[in-house]
Amino acid sequence: MEQAGLTFDSGILECCLRRHPDDSEVLAELAETCTRLRRYRRGLQLDRRLVRRHPKDPTVRYNLACSLALTGDLPGAARELLAAARL
Repeated sequence: MEQAGLTFDSGILECCLRRHPDDSEVLAELAETCTRLRRYRRGLQLDRRLVRRHPKDPTVRYNLACSLALTGDLPGAARELLAAARL
């Protein structure tokens, strides 16, 4: 049941993102939802967009590190984790 709810939410959020591509809250919520659905590549795309918009936000950097780790880029994940810690 939870999976169905997350799938529904992701559809709504994708629609919102098409209408408001610069909305960081929608980007962040969709990235989290994609990760929870194990759509790791989509979550990574969204986290990269968030870092481009908010490069000095440690939480955004941490989330990117997590997405990189989930997609197998451990060196990239370590770099982003260090960047988050520096911030």
